[in-house]
Amino acid sequence: MALITLLLAVQLIAGVLAIRGDLRYSFSGAQDVAQFLKERHLTHLTMIGSKYYVAASVAFHLNRPVYYAEMDRMGTYLVWNVTRRPVTPDELARKAEEFAEQDRQDVLLVLNYDLGAAEERLGLIKVRSFNENIVSDERYVLYVKCYAQAGLSPPVLRTGSSASPNSRQERLCT
Repeated sequence: MALITLLLAVQLIAGVLAIRGDLRYSFSGAQDVAQFLKERHLTHLTMIGSKYYVAASVAFHLNRPVYYAEMDRMGTYLVWNVTRRPVTPDELARKAEEFAEQDRQDVLLVLNYDLGAAEERLGLIKVRSFNENIVSDERYVLYVKCYAQAGLSPPVLRTGSSASPNSRQERLCT
């Protein structure tokens, strides 16, 4: 009987700790990322996601397509029978530059890992990290590849809204 009481007490403590963690942290950071992008009116930008299964959650919450780098396709959901291959940070930066030139606008990268020292070498700017959630695989890091026309000075990350009072879209780069 003492053993059952002890087991129940341990389960009660574990349950209370689990509930406390669930109330304190989001399960996944995807909804927080989507909310951040909506609040700053950045959902119009082309988004490149890597790892594909992590990017799919953001695409779902935004109800818009994301370029899945490992599958080399745009989409709002995953197709599990499609061939996937690992991509390097260099490949992501090249693809972001292609989209920036093609669309003539900044491009967001939605990753679940920090690029560290490679960020500057790749010409990317970290926008924000989302680390306050339970699922460690769904901790997001947002980067921007700034669209810069030839001859302009290097882009600088802006923290405020765009200069035009009529514009509701925030500019990340100047």
